[in-house]
Amino acid sequence: MLQLVKEKFVNTVIWRHTLGKYFCEGGLMNLSSRLKAVVEEKTTEYRRFKQLEDLTVIPADTWKSWYHGRQRPTAEMIEAAGRKWPEYAFWLTTGISDPDYGHVAPGSAGFPVKSVRKENSAALFARWLALKATALTAARSYLDSNDMEDLEEWDELARMISQFQSVAGEEAVDLTKYNAERKLCRDAESLRRAEIILTTDMPKLSYEQTEPLLELVDNLLKKVDGSSKEKLASILKRERILVNRNNALEEAKDLDGMIAAMRDNNPYKE
Repeated sequence: MLQLVKEKFVNTVIWRHTLGKYFCEGGLMNLSSRLKAVVEEKTTEYRRFKQLEDLTVIPADTWKSWYHGRQRPTAEMIEAAGRKWPEYAFWLTTGISDPDYGHVAPGSAGFPVKSVRKENSAALFARWLALKATALTAARSYLDSNDMEDLEEWDELARMISQFQSVAGEEAVDLTKYNAERKLCRDAESLRRAEIILTTDMPKLSYEQTEPLLELVDNLLKKVDGSSKEKLASILKRERILVNRNNALEEAKDLDGMIAAMRDNNPYKE
């Protein structure tokens, strides 16, 4: 009887530990808990609230009040965290991670799978945010130069940008920064696509299916200048070596088979 009680106690402790771990690692965390996980991952304990104020312009006291449970996180806090660390934004608001495409959770959290951060996806999300900010600045300049009121719906921004590129020209609005940011976005998109192919798609394929993708990755990396592609270029080189080695082995097998067939069908064989 005593043994049964001990076993039940041990099983209860293990279950509670497992359940607690599931809660803590993002399975059933609520929004405030997920925000806390992001904040703790990206800031230091020392002067945490001052860091958050500097990063988001939301007062340190507001962050402190939320962190210690005296208030719920505000919409401004959620938006600020999502914009500052966009790779966490999807998990932050849904509790679901999609690490294959860069939507990760901090640390060992993540559901249904744990997250591995994809550097180029995170960089692209940041570039898109920078492009939007630059576009907003250009739109503001266009509105001011034409004595126009603010747009009620910023969803019209893309249409407006294309309009004043063709209509206003450089005299009305300087689009130098905007166009430079667009180029950076295109480079980041190429790097992200290459990263997804190399780290998500190719491991699921055979060597025969992999070979055409290597050419696609090579073409994507050729579009990008600078050192930002070095890590992916190294992975590409390694994958080429593996594919070439596999091809050589297959050719050797074919050659051995041909030799064996010739030997078996040798008319002079005794």
